[in-house]
Amino acid sequence: MDLADGVSLHIQEQGLLVDVARPKLKYENIWYYRCLGSPIASIVAAISSEALGKPVRIKEESYRQGKTSIVLEVLP
Repeated sequence: MDLADGVSLHIQEQGLLVDVARPKLKYENIWYYRCLGSPIASIVAAISSEALGKPVRIKEESYRQGKTSIVLEVLP
């Protein structure tokens, strides 16, 4: 989809940590991104949910130095 330069996934006890390197869709600190997540976080959540066969929730999202970090909570 050419949405980022790279993606790494780390499975943790409490959920998933996804690092997106240089996303093409920029994060904006606006109220609906803070409430719903950015478009990149929504795409990551949808793909993760489909791959796991379980619902996920965007728990946290941060953007630093050209990298977006997304924490997803896997729901039962």
